[in-house]
Amino acid sequence: MIDGCLKNDRQCQKKLYDKFSPALFAVCKRYSNCESDAEDILADGFVNIFKSLNTFQKKSSLFYWMKSIIVKTAIDYFRKNKKHYNNLPIEDNISLLPNLEESKIYTKIDAHALIEIIKKMPDEWRIIFNMRIIEDLSFKEIANELNKNENTVRVYFLRGKTWLSEQLKHE
Repeated sequence: MIDGCLKNDRQCQKKLYDKFSPALFAVCKRYSNCESDAEDILADGFVNIFKSLNTFQKKSSLFYWMKSIIVKTAIDYFRKNKKHYNNLPIEDNISLLPNLEESKIYTKIDAHALIEIIKKMPDEWRIIFNMRIIEDLSFKEIANELNKNENTVRVYFLRGKTWLSEQLKHE
């Protein structure tokens, strides 16, 4: 299938898309707050995947390689569409933020409901939250990827975490 895609065989490209698009669309939905943005990210992501397929090294998992391209596409999408961002001032001192250990919430909530709540999170917070929690990237890696200061990334993550805790209290 990969060899066919490299030769621009449309049937192979369709097979690759059909096989991986549902799982990759779920990734897109975690990074966007509406279906149409997720669809745009998926479409752009597959364009990027097909353009970069010649760089795929068969030593690694195809899905995880494709997922990393989708995540980068989502970040680029929101970077280009700053109108989506909720631009908030950044405190220089993280110690001013509330102690999150005191506000831990233990609740039973299904994954779908949790994803729906996370979708309502302000865009920059949600992107950083997803990169940290779901993609398991370090704050330094996230800062490099987003071209932001590491402390800014930490503040946005903590804001997102606090926001999510507040939302879960209401559920």
